[in-house]
Amino acid sequence: MNEKTFHPSQEGVYANLRRMVRLCLLLLFAFLLPLMAGARPLEDEDPEQQITIRGKVTDGETLAGLAGVNVVVKGTTVGKITDSNGDFSIDVPGDNAILTFSFIGYVSQDVPVKGLTVVNVTLKSELTGLDEVVVVGYGTQKKATLTGAVSSIKSEQLSVTKNESVVNMLSGKLPGVRVVQKSAAPGTYNTLVDIRGMGTPLFVVDGVTRDLDYFARLDPTEIDNISVLKDGSAAIYGLRAANGVILVTTKSGTSQQGKVDITYAGNYSTQQFLYVPEGVDALNYMMLRNESIFQNFNNNYLVRQAPYFSQAQMQPYIDGKPSYNWMDAIFNKST
Repeated sequence: MNEKTFHPSQEGVYANLRRMVRLCLLLLFAFLLPLMAGARPLEDEDPEQQITIRGKVTDGETLAGLAGVNVVVKGTTVGKITDSNGDFSIDVPGDNAILTFSFIGYVSQDVPVKGLTVVNVTLKSELTGLDEVVVVGYGTQKKATLTGAVSSIKSEQLSVTKNESVVNMLSGKLPGVRVVQKSAAPGTYNTLVDIRGMGTPLFVVDGVTRDLDYFARLDPTEIDNISVLKDGSAAIYGLRAANGVILVTTKSGTSQQGKVDITYAGNYSTQQFLYVPEGVDALNYMMLRNESIFQNFNNNYLVRQAPYFSQAQMQPYIDGKPSYNWMDAIFNKST
């Protein structure tokens, strides 16, 4: 009576259990197979191990941490971004790696790793000209915070062009300013200036309103800077500024104890007439004068007139008498 008897229903339960176990083993094998295929033995590991580099990126002027700086391993797509304090941490493939630090408005910088584990970088700003002071109305303002249409030029840029009139020196140097010279007569300052084609602007020299002639006779070496107000920034001068304002600030003394500032500017130039008509000699002149009388008679049917120069007057020059060159006697070739 020790023998055990199995009911047929029990055999079906054990069969289902065996099938479930086999199915679980197959699923486990299917899951582990890709991992086993990608695994490498320890002897096949890359001999160049990765190095973790930490550091901080700061501003070159304020020495404060810069957030959002790109830290990239040069030649790869591996990179990190500095946090709010300017700190970063990045894994590099080895000692030969080069880190590139870049940020908008700053000069990019490359730093070789060469066994370093801590890299602190200071980036210099590449924005130039935004701290330059521009004269606006009765005060000054930095270009970085300037919103109106204002153009300015310094004395060094103005004196590059040599001209008798400071107005002509502005030609082509200030956007929106048109300079037209109407006469080249010596001592004549017949020059027109307009801003955006709106007529003669208002000239203000050291806070005092002046006319165009006064400005044209200023010594350019005495001018410190010129600012041109083109739109609403000129409204402080009222109705007279409808055509714009040109502000002129002359140089003033500076307090530099123990320093002497000497400035010398020299200019040597020559001038020469262009397209001067060449005169004829005495014989050709007399012949042309007589021909004009004959031609006038033929065209207008006038009474025949005697030649202006007789044959006796022309004969000496026909025989070789030299003529006097009045053009050379009156005009110099250059001055």
